[in-house]
Amino acid sequence: MVAKPSDLRQALPAILVGIVAGGGGFLFGYDSGVISGLLQMEPFKEEFGSYYDYNIPSNRIASDNPAKPGWALSTSDTSLVVSLLSLGTFIGALSASYIGDFKGRRPALMLALVVFSVGVLVQCVSKGLAPFCIGRVIAGLGVGLISSLVPLYQSETAPRWVRGAIVAAYQFFITIGLFVASLVDNATKDREDNSAWLIPVSMQFIFAFVLFVGLVFLPESPRFRVKQGRVEDAAHILAYLNGRPVDDPIVRAELQEVIDQHEMELKESASGWSEILRTGNGKTLQRISSGMVLQALTQLTGINFIFYYGTTFFLSTGAKNPFTFSVIANLVNVLSTPLSFIIFDKVGRRPSFLAGAIEMSICQFFVAAIGTASKVSNHTAQRTCVAFVMLYIVGFATTWGPGGWIYCAESYSLAYRSKGNSLSTASNWAFNFAIGYMTPYLVDSGPGKAGLGPKIFFIWAVSCLGCTAFAWLCIYETKGLSLEEVDNLFRHSNARTSAKYNEHLKSIRGTDVESGTPLGGVVTEAEETPSPAEEDIKE
Repeated sequence: MVAKPSDLRQALPAILVGIVAGGGGFLFGYDSGVISGLLQMEPFKEEFGSYYDYNIPSNRIASDNPAKPGWALSTSDTSLVVSLLSLGTFIGALSASYIGDFKGRRPALMLALVVFSVGVLVQCVSKGLAPFCIGRVIAGLGVGLISSLVPLYQSETAPRWVRGAIVAAYQFFITIGLFVASLVDNATKDREDNSAWLIPVSMQFIFAFVLFVGLVFLPESPRFRVKQGRVEDAAHILAYLNGRPVDDPIVRAELQEVIDQHEMELKESASGWSEILRTGNGKTLQRISSGMVLQALTQLTGINFIFYYGTTFFLSTGAKNPFTFSVIANLVNVLSTPLSFIIFDKVGRRPSFLAGAIEMSICQFFVAAIGTASKVSNHTAQRTCVAFVMLYIVGFATTWGPGGWIYCAESYSLAYRSKGNSLSTASNWAFNFAIGYMTPYLVDSGPGKAGLGPKIFFIWAVSCLGCTAFAWLCIYETKGLSLEEVDNLFRHSNARTSAKYNEHLKSIRGTDVESGTPLGGVVTEAEETPSPAEEDIKE
């Protein structure tokens, strides 16, 4: 069993593999964030919008200045441009399990980058809104594959003692992508020709190429090799990841653990959809549905309202430079996310989710109350709202942002891990699409629109309260366990008692994850049956 090594240089290959793969999150974040600035660029509105005479009431757009005519995208066009990326990502996420199980995790990621680049190319050569939206959908297919496969690949290659931090690095790269997008948008916004939006969009070719080259040098997932029956290949990969010889007892012990778990899963059920959903072994359906709800709730916290429409929203409040708000929000996001590396692997999964949901809900309520009372029309109210928005971003970036990827990547058995991760990621993107499409109608004023303005933060605040209840009832404590031990955790405990059973699994494992101190024998199949004391824990 692999514990935290005394010489951290042994773990360096696994950490580097996880970090390079996590670069896929940069594309995800950049592509999601760049659209916020494009929507406010005059050349972009002239290329893809319509000319509105604001003296005609039927042509007015609530989010623009009604005092003068000009080019703008309608509410429906804005919804389409933003949300169609999520439609593509939804399809891509659902496809990830088939491609990842058929071709392997690494080849599937490389294919995703090719698809993404095709979508970017279509956007760059578009001469109208329809082809630009088609390009967004195609790029979304690639992003959907990446968003499902990267956490899966990271969780299957990372040592258990640092798995949370490595998967959290994926979210960290997402935040860096969002931040870089806001910087690029801010740098090109004043250009008077189409280069204002073409530069931010076309830069994605460079990012995709760099990641593609990096993937060429990465190994395949050892757990996928076991699933293929290529055991010795898996042994060599595990040896490389752990910085040890292939015949090292620790490498062989971990390999045997993966093999035993895989064989047990094959005996209990096949890995087809019908068998997965029928079987009750290991609470399969509960684990998959919990992952899907978790990812949906991550979107319902309202985070993408900030990063998709933050520039537009703060422009509507009278803020003089909403692009500056976007840069600051993304910088806070980037600086806060590394804290999650420590929080999830030291504090644990359950406490992190609970504390994050409560903090976000409080901040959202303050933004909604202040914004509604003052209509965000004065500088004091604007600054106060921005301050609470930044605190909210800190709460999200340190807990629910990376937490969804970490938890879903480690919660499923090998037999259906890629399928479960695909479903949970698809759930994320389905709600991303719904929120991205509906939000302009909820915020804007006018016929057929809700005109909520800052009141929309009440919706996000209530959703965060729902996140708190879900975390208490459904999130298991998986900190410090191998992927195979996580399966035993779900079999023999419930969410509220999982922390105690987690400690029990560590105590009978043979090695303490944090210190490497011997504690007893390696877990055997016989020991998986709960003792009388464990039955109390289960109750």
